[in-house]
Amino acid sequence: MTEWTDVTVAIPTVPERAASWHRVASDALRACPGALLVVQQHQPGTLPRVDFPIALGATGRVGRPWILQLEDDVVLAPNFGACVLPWLDDCDVLTLFSRNGADLEAMYRGESVRRMGPSSFSMSQGFLIRSELAVGIEAFAPTWYAAHPEHNRAADLLLAAYLSERKARVLVRVPSLVQHLRGPSTLPNHRGARQSESFRRAFGEVP
Repeated sequence: MTEWTDVTVAIPTVPERAASWHRVASDALRACPGALLVVQQHQPGTLPRVDFPIALGATGRVGRPWILQLEDDVVLAPNFGACVLPWLDDCDVLTLFSRNGADLEAMYRGESVRRMGPSSFSMSQGFLIRSELAVGIEAFAPTWYAAHPEHNRAADLLLAAYLSERKARVLVRVPSLVQHLRGPSTLPNHRGARQSESFRRAFGEVP
């Protein structure tokens, strides 16, 4: 069975929140004893969209079998460390944040995970991915962004395309185990909801 000593935590930062990763890193290392930490800080003069694939590529090369990717503006569930690892043998990616109505249906049936097609991956606030799979996204990203110049970052859409091409096995953890903090999005013109209802019902409100 996978242990936290098999996991590297990747936290890509964004320019608008350059100092916010410390809390997330501290919470993650406390919840995941034995995990390593790699923080990909945004480099001045580069496009923000490169931070996500660079972080996954660099973390994948650390040599541990799994990567836990966390955005720098999330809160972890109180029992986070005990609710993640048992499902990793059955997937290539385990996403920890979702706003899909199917999450509530699965939760009320007493299920802890549900399957999702790789092309349907969305919301990159928190997920685990096999390192051997993750390292390829750094080379995949430039071609994808060149074909989709309308996207400034769109890490989740990038990852969905990558996982779909590789026919990855994706599970969704129910309820969500990370929650987005409240506040405006750093993405231009984003007006959608930003928090997981399954997290809220299971663990309560966060700021």
